[in-house]
Amino acid sequence: MHGTRGTIELPAIAQRLAARGRGTLLNDDISTLLRTAIEAARSGDRGAARATLHRVIAQDPDNETAWLWLVTVADSDEERLQSLRRVLTINPRNERARQALGRLEQQLRVTPSRTQARRSAPLATAERGALLSAPRRRRGLPPWVFWTLALIALGLVAAGLTLLYLDMQKDGDAPPPPPTSQRPTQSAAIQAGGYVSPTPVGGALRTLPPRETFPPTWTPTATWTPSPTPLPSPTPPPLSDYTMLVSALRGGRGWALHTLTADGSSERALTFTLPPDSSTVLSLVEVYDAAYSPDGKQIAFTARLSQSRLEGEVLVSEEFEDLFVAPSGGGTMRRLTTFAAPRVADAAWSPDGQTIACAANPDGIFDLFLVSVETGAVETLTPGQSEDREPAWSPDGQWIAFTSDRSGPGATEIWRINVDSGALKQLTDNVNSSFSAAWSPDGSAIVFLSDRRGATDLYLMTANGDGERGLLVADVRAEERDPAWSPDGRWIAFSSNRERSIFDLYVVRPDGSELQRILSSDGDTRYVTWHPASQ
Repeated sequence: MHGTRGTIELPAIAQRLAARGRGTLLNDDISTLLRTAIEAARSGDRGAARATLHRVIAQDPDNETAWLWLVTVADSDEERLQSLRRVLTINPRNERARQALGRLEQQLRVTPSRTQARRSAPLATAERGALLSAPRRRRGLPPWVFWTLALIALGLVAAGLTLLYLDMQKDGDAPPPPPTSQRPTQSAAIQAGGYVSPTPVGGALRTLPPRETFPPTWTPTATWTPSPTPLPSPTPPPLSDYTMLVSALRGGRGWALHTLTADGSSERALTFTLPPDSSTVLSLVEVYDAAYSPDGKQIAFTARLSQSRLEGEVLVSEEFEDLFVAPSGGGTMRRLTTFAAPRVADAAWSPDGQTIACAANPDGIFDLFLVSVETGAVETLTPGQSEDREPAWSPDGQWIAFTSDRSGPGATEIWRINVDSGALKQLTDNVNSSFSAAWSPDGSAIVFLSDRRGATDLYLMTANGDGERGLLVADVRAEERDPAWSPDGRWIAFSSNRERSIFDLYVVRPDGSELQRILSSDGDTRYVTWHPASQ
């Protein structure tokens, strides 16, 4: 399901292998390992994903999917090149891999130093500062340039002295200045039509004639108008005035939904029950990744279900996921989709509350779907061979921003699609991956994640993809996840492992100030969403 879940499934696989007493993996074990590696890669656990993919490839060297995913978690451009070339050896007709290989080879030809820089260990902070602050050697001017400039400077000085001499001669014909007590002030000189030059350094104040004489004008007497008293700006509400919903791992159990106030207090687990007509054949494993409806009365979320059936005399159980809605305080769940897919995630409500966008992989590839809240009717929004995930509605309901690898396998970028016309626009274009977009409440900005500098950090850009800037970049070597705006746009909440090995909950201002951890518990806290009435 995600990085944490993927890492705890490996021992179970090893136990199955030991029980069977075989030295190689069977097809179903290879598929399970591959799914585990893919989920680890998507959640940012590259080390676990890479190790698991190498296990798959060791048993199945021609596994095209494993080689493709190895591209996304490779440590260097050289490893990406080798992986892409292996994909083309297995399947010469894989055009996406061919295009990605061409772009990568061209990039390395244009900037060969980038590959070398990635292979080498990063410089320490002191070394980087010393390199940046080291003085550069200046090249001396040729002799003929120096003498030419010197002659020009001497000519300008001579011309200035000549003009000064002529000006002093002209002033010598003028009457001597009156005593200090009789000299006009600056304001009097201005009222008399003269222009007062600024006092030169080391000189005396002199009144010069105006360049141009204007006819006198009548100026009405000014009347005093009281300025309006400025109204005090509203005091931002404290964090205790906001309510959040998170997905939490607590006490070694599976994922559950918890509510809390944004200062980290009043955490409470929500309870859910399956509809009576399905509880006899299905059991609820866990729930996670929820989103409030626009009015805050309902939540949509992913539920992992287990279904058992008899195959001869053997009881077989299988797990799958689907999209559900329920009251925001918990209670009876209503099933919206029947994907029965390995993964269904990223529920996002439309601003009018009538449609939910989600990502699912019932056919093995993630696509975006639109689901009617009232009827459950499903429409595919992004059909095709690209992996499309993490939909996010714009506040005006016209656009959905999402994560996709349609620019080429091996990395993801943020795109947006017009809900009515299907028109697409790529918003980010940088090294490595960008993902997890979230619109600001006024629709003018998008916060997103990117690992373009190694670790996954928070970034901001305009709704058109311009003006990218780092919000929390390289302050610590940590991974950020799941950014979400508060309803009033004053805060951005996110999950991070910046202080511990597990993910805690943080908030920060959109300008990067007032970073604070608000929740630290005995397990991961992920997928935060704010209650819309919290403002």
